[in-house]
Amino acid sequence: MGWGCASAAQPFVCRFADRERRECRLVGTDETQQARFDAERDRILQQFGAGLRELRGDLTQEDVAFKANLHPTYIGNLERGEREPKLSILMVLAETFEVSLDRLAQGLPIPRERKPPPGSKRRAPRR
Repeated sequence: MGWGCASAAQPFVCRFADRERRECRLVGTDETQQARFDAERDRILQQFGAGLRELRGDLTQEDVAFKANLHPTYIGNLERGEREPKLSILMVLAETFEVSLDRLAQGLPIPRERKPPPGSKRRAPRR
């Protein structure tokens, strides 16, 4: 389900991809650029999840979740590459595993694709 959003520069369409994530795209955005961005992001998140599983070692997801004060399902989602963690969660995970943020990102490629620009983030003045 989509709806139009007003932007000072260009209109864009938003929809909920799932309960957690809203996706917004410019009307007429190059779909191949968006698809490349999504595919690369998914690969990076899966590699990040594999790194978390490696750091977890013999601990269960429940053990890590308890230690990090996070829900076990969230830990599983991160390990499967289904969720993109915020910086604050990365900091909590680094503290939990007693590693640096650098270690959490070790071996991850630098993203080459950029999300298609949504236009200006400034809103038109209210009248």
